Amino acid sequence: DPARLEGIVIDDKDAIFVGEWGQSSSVNGYVGTAYRHDNNAMKGECRAEFSVPIAHSGMYEVRVYYTANPNRATNARVAIVSSTAESTFNINQREDNDKGFRSLGKFTFDETDRVKIIVKNDETDGYVIVDAVQLIKK
Repeated sequence: DPARLEGIVIDDKDAIFVGEWGQSSSVNGYVGTAYRHDNNAMKGECRAEFSVPIAHSGMYEVRVYYTANPNRATNARVAIVSSTAESTFNINQREDNDKGFRSLGKFTFDETDRVKIIVKNDETDGYVIVDAVQLIKK
């Protein structure tokens, strides 16, 4: 249940999806009622964008959520975009993580920011999973 998790949590049902994304609940441990996947197809044409409002300026740990599985991408593309910076990461979604959440690090955001976390499937080598994002104020 996203409401029971710490910090700001945005579930996949509240993200904007471009391209053809499937919905699944076949691998347990997801946030909400299901998660999305790119069908391991249309590489470079699928993206999911989470828009996160920042209520209080400060440092936040940014985490992405996915269900790990051997058929997942080892190089899922994730970008964090704010008014002052952009950081890009490759995430190995075959690896288990901290109760489903993978930390991307700590970032400073201004309360006027609307942070975007973008997941893309450019040149990935397996299914790209999109489930939720979490920001925890530090």
